[in-house]
Amino acid sequence: MAEQRKVYRVGTSIVVAIPREVRAHLRLRPGQKVYWHLVRGKEAVVALTDAREGGRPEGLKLRSELDAALREIARLQRKLSARPERAVNIGIAHGWQQAMRQNTETLDLMKWLESRFDDLAARIPFRPRRGRAARSDAPVPRPEVETLQTPILESEAVQRGRTME
Repeated sequence: MAEQRKVYRVGTSIVVAIPREVRAHLRLRPGQKVYWHLVRGKEAVVALTDAREGGRPEGLKLRSELDAALREIARLQRKLSARPERAVNIGIAHGWQQAMRQNTETLDLMKWLESRFDDLAARIPFRPRRGRAARSDAPVPRPEVETLQTPILESEAVQRGRTME
């Protein structure tokens, strides 16, 4: 509701007529005191008290509330659209965690076994064989074995016959 008014000079003061709608809204009576509050660059506010109840005019307040609500909506939409990707990322991280746990347990077991083998190797005296011959394709000569001739034993039937005689 923008309504134009003309400013008049009365003595050393400047007088502005207050429109009927504003007088009705503020419930002003003749002789009642009003207060002027300087708001911004070229604006002033008429109020019934010396302390203002609100900050900016209501239109600006509603605009800031609208901007805050739009920012919140945009934030929630980003959060909602990122949720499936977040679930995938959580699953991948869980898989890596299990893999690292398994690899760490295997690696710890290998380190423990290696330390045990090193301990056993330090306790057992071990000497490497000297001058071990390299393998060749030639057949290995076998030592000769002396064979003995044994008397041929007669069959049992022949032996029985002799004993019966």
